Parts: sequence; structure tokens; C-alpha cells
Amino acid sequence: MSASSPLVISIDGIRKVDGEATLLGHAYVLGVLRHAWLVQVTEAAAEQVAVDDPHHRLDDLHYLVGDAGPFGTIEVPGFPGRYALVVAPGVR
Repeated sequence: MSASSPLVISIDGIRKVDGEATLLGHAYVLGVLRHAWLVQVTEAAAEQVAVDDPHHRLDDLHYLVGDAGPFGTIEVPGFPGRYALVVAPGVR
């Protein structure tokens, strides 16, 4: 793979985290396990807001990426709404 080749990553084992509008899955990036955190968000007053985030995971995601502004969002098949996604280190 050259430096300019696109890197395709699949996220598997996506499941809802009890008591919040957050999903958790896992992915392997170049053979290394990563956690995929997905927080359901909506737009309110031109600001991205978490739907049900009692543990402030959206704030944690912003911290991980250096608070670079609002996240692009994705739809996740089988789960309603749109989600902010961060792939973070995992442990074995």
C-alpha cells in the first residue's frame, strides 16, 4: 500500500451502550485493535449536541481529537439517527 492509497476500515460488533445514545464497536486498523465510539448527535441552535450523553462522551471525543469543531456524522445501519465517530486505541 502506498501512502496515497485509501485505508478502508470496517467496524464490527456494534452494540448500544445501556442507558445512553452511544454505540460501541471494534475495528482492526492495520492489524491493531481499536474501539469505535459512536455518539448520537443532533443539531440545535446551529450547534452539535449529543442526544442522550449522561457520561459526556461527546466531550471526551472532542478532547481526543483536539476539539477541531463539529464532527461529520454518519448513519449506522440498524440504529436510528446520526452519529459522531471516533476510532480510539483499544486493549487486548
